[in-house]
Amino acid sequence: MAEELHKPGGGGDRQGFSPSPKQIAGAVLGVLLLVVVFQNTDTTRVTLLFFDVEAQLWLILLGTIVVSLVIGILIGGRRAKPSKGKKK
Repeated sequence: MAEELHKPGGGGDRQGFSPSPKQIAGAVLGVLLLVVVFQNTDTTRVTLLFFDVEAQLWLILLGTIVVSLVIGILIGGRRAKPSKGKKK
């Protein structure tokens, strides 16, 4: 069992999780976004084309965030990294 910790892939040599600056910024922005969403609990009326909807503002904000994320994922996609050996 002690040998298992020293084998590659055995999990004994882990340094711990170290988040990147992008992950830290994303987490901070995510927390701030949630604070804004949950502090706006008033009921409001939203007009979308021909429909009037009355709902709590936090639900409307949360729905907007979800729709924005889906659009960003669908349009953005993953970009291929340029190869180091080729020049344009």
